[in-house]
Amino acid sequence: MDTKTIFGESLLALNETKDLDKITISDILKKAGFSRQTFYNHFADKYELIQYVYKQMIIPTFDHLSADFDFTANMLVAYQNMQNHRKFMQQACRFKDQNNLQEYIFYHCYNFDLAWYQLLFKGPLPTEVLLACQYHAHACTHLTLEWIEDGTFDYQEIVESIVNTRKASLNPLFEKHNKPTPY
Repeated sequence: MDTKTIFGESLLALNETKDLDKITISDILKKAGFSRQTFYNHFADKYELIQYVYKQMIIPTFDHLSADFDFTANMLVAYQNMQNHRKFMQQACRFKDQNNLQEYIFYHCYNFDLAWYQLLFKGPLPTEVLLACQYHAHACTHLTLEWIEDGTFDYQEIVESIVNTRKASLNPLFEKHNKPTPY
């Protein structure tokens, strides 16, 4: 297991018994068994570690982009992981400081969609697809953040809704340009 993962798992383990805002770098170091310098060799601060946990441990499959990427299956895995780490996600999303997770979720979603659509288009995207990409990144982020906070709906319903909305909006745009549809 690599050093970053050990720090991430240490943070998640500490969060089981302690609120995220109360966990200090010293707590993480003690749990992980590493020096302060080792931590700062890998992360600028606790917030960067939080982003690492989200990207590498909550939504890890979204870094393996390919033309045959299965969006629905990967969203289900991501939402299951978010549900499994609901306390962490709720507390991490409440931070409003620099490097906060809410903004990171949006930018990750937008940049992933942009890269995936460019891969499918095999080049630059038309303006209408760029605008739809931005719209869906905002909508998906907002819906995800609400679900993290209140958990009103089953995660499978949320994923189905996101996929169906994207399918209805984006597939016709891809078909219009004779490109393979993403959903």
